[in-house]
Amino acid sequence: MTLPLPLPSSHRKVHPLPIQRMTERVTAFTQKASVFGGKFVGNGTAYHHGNAVQYVEECSFTVVRKNPNMVVYRVQQDTRHAEQDKPMHLEMGVLKILYSDNDVLEAEAGLVHPFQSGTVNELAKGTLDTTTGTLTLESTGFQRVNESSSDKHVTALKRVYRRQGNRHLTCDQFLGVNGGELTHHLHCELELQE
Repeated sequence: MTLPLPLPSSHRKVHPLPIQRMTERVTAFTQKASVFGGKFVGNGTAYHHGNAVQYVEECSFTVVRKNPNMVVYRVQQDTRHAEQDKPMHLEMGVLKILYSDNDVLEAEAGLVHPFQSGTVNELAKGTLDTTTGTLTLESTGFQRVNESSSDKHVTALKRVYRRQGNRHLTCDQFLGVNGGELTHHLHCELELQE
């Protein structure tokens, strides 16, 4: 009895194992969700009490964790007055992009703002659209260390980051104060440094 010869490799059907497919999906997800990684520096305009104030910004998104369910960034934004070189604002925290097979991924953020009037913790939710490179975050709540401060309180905040090409990032922020509607607060154009 003669055994049939095996088919040449070009004629064999190879079906990836489920673990291989899962690994490929996770790899594709982490690549899509890591689109904002890097340090960006640029110039912007803040619209403050009817005045346009020029500033310099440094913004970094450092990937600190990747796993099959999420990509986590450490985020820091630091702004300085363009002419006076004085600090204007600082915020830092974490941004989490959640796993999905879709092109639009859910995002969550926890950020701290050390305002002069008191420290504010912000929680935000949104989406990362991987087809357009757009990350949109809207605040869902604020916690203030000093509730008795008589200064204006931020009560709504929306951020829209857009990756354009390999090196360019724009940021627009919309701000609501003391229960008021969101208004355009700042626009910045940044370039990848690392």
